[in-house]
Amino acid sequence: MRTPILILTAAILTACGGSTPSGPTLPPAATSGTVNGSRMVAQGTYQFSFTPVSGETVTGTAQIDSASVRNLSAGQANVKVCGNVKTNGDLTAALALDSTGSMSWNDPDERRRQAGHAFAKRMRKEDMGAVLSFDATTLPSEGLRAAYLWQDFTGNQGLMTAAVNHATFVGGNTPLYDAILDVSDLLEATGKTNTRILILTDGEDNASKATVDEVVATANANGTPVYIVGLDVTGEVDFAVSQDITSRTGGFFQQTNDPDELTEMFGKLFNSAEAEGCLELQFTQKPEAGTVVTGELVVNLKENGKKDSTVVSPFSVTVQ
Repeated sequence: MRTPILILTAAILTACGGSTPSGPTLPPAATSGTVNGSRMVAQGTYQFSFTPVSGETVTGTAQIDSASVRNLSAGQANVKVCGNVKTNGDLTAALALDSTGSMSWNDPDERRRQAGHAFAKRMRKEDMGAVLSFDATTLPSEGLRAAYLWQDFTGNQGLMTAAVNHATFVGGNTPLYDAILDVSDLLEATGKTNTRILILTDGEDNASKATVDEVVATANANGTPVYIVGLDVTGEVDFAVSQDITSRTGGFFQQTNDPDELTEMFGKLFNSAEAEGCLELQFTQKPEAGTVVTGELVVNLKENGKKDSTVVSPFSVTVQ
């Protein structure tokens, strides 16, 4: 007798405009996402590092269902998923800061110091970081070609922060390639797997003995992808070689003309180190080389036990 009574009650509720209780509201798969840099994989084809984020927390379990592009400032393009989101494990990173003379006018307020501090604060207890500087007048550390090692690999945030303070000064010319070789060898010696070379530079190499091909060969042999942030307040720096190095070593490149954006860019570097997927943009109508193209990636995300979500992430890329 109980079963018919329950069925009748539900029917009466429906007829009278009532409703049955609903389940709990599911949280979204992600609330936002960051584009952490770009690399060119072929003429007119660029890949982006993408990380889903919920609040201020990286969401490494959200998966990319599909993606599209909108609001391109120039040209026309399509987007596809070239790698789903995966977590990268404990991070071993070497932060190498450009301490050349041009920093005196490119970053007079030392925003790179704030960016380095913010990066150090995000280091987890399992992570390890080292801090170096590079310029052509400072005597390099013993065994290195061009870089000065202010702090060897440590998980201590305080030691990293203090080292960043020492590394933000103004020196001579730019031995970028030699410094990358130094950092790559130091990372390889740790025996870790999730290793990253993180470079901040405001210029082109003008003081190295090494060549670009040597840099790429060494970084690939050591398994140390190169990530570069290019700072150019004058709009006159050609970062084509830096972009080439990141592309050929499996890293990503970011560029800004505003030092106030460095903290955000270093944050994106950390996002990519925690978890990232890959989105590939292919121009069907490619703008002229040198054109800075901006736009938005619309990314549809799924995760078991959560509500599907769509996030919009702005990006920019310099056409080569």
